[in-house]
Amino acid sequence: MEHLFAKHRMFDVMSAINSEVSNKISNLTASAFENKSLEEIADKIFEEHKLITPVLDESKQFQREPKDVPIDIPTQSRFGGYATVNGTKFQIIVPFTGDRVLFNITPTTFSLNNPYASVVQNELHFTYEIPVGRDKSEVYDEYRRNVENIKSWLRNTDNDVNSFNTKLKSDILIVVTNRKKKIDDDKNAANSSGIPIR
Repeated sequence: MEHLFAKHRMFDVMSAINSEVSNKISNLTASAFENKSLEEIADKIFEEHKLITPVLDESKQFQREPKDVPIDIPTQSRFGGYATVNGTKFQIIVPFTGDRVLFNITPTTFSLNNPYASVVQNELHFTYEIPVGRDKSEVYDEYRRNVENIKSWLRNTDNDVNSFNTKLKSDILIVVTNRKKKIDDDKNAANSSGIPIR
């Protein structure tokens, strides 16, 4: 497992999306506007680039069969080192919907207690290894704390996503409108010259 929400800043992701959208709109040609309203074009671009906050589907959580595993634990020796003991591996899996990339993004509001899991396609995998003799309920207590922490981080992420999407939708319509105006102005200027367009 790895720490979630720790690889990139939200600002950098939003900037990258804005740049991609700007390039897409600047490449629109006159044919793109045929038989379509500005709102239809803007909405299509927005749907392709908006962010969707992940939502955990705990109703579909499941776990793998526990497995015997060797576990390395620190020794009590003054010389340090590790000893290998018998243990059990537990793996719990929770499906989610939304953009998986957002599990790598640090929201603008955050704590220093990053949750952890492995993101595998549209699932979060939680893997715990515990030595023989330890209370197995510790695994499930830690799992539940971890999931609650993830949901707290996702609430912060959702605040950023909602603000970003609202501004993105508005900005796209403005830029699409300006692009259409430039295309029309260029065409009118060429037509007014009296020189045939071929």
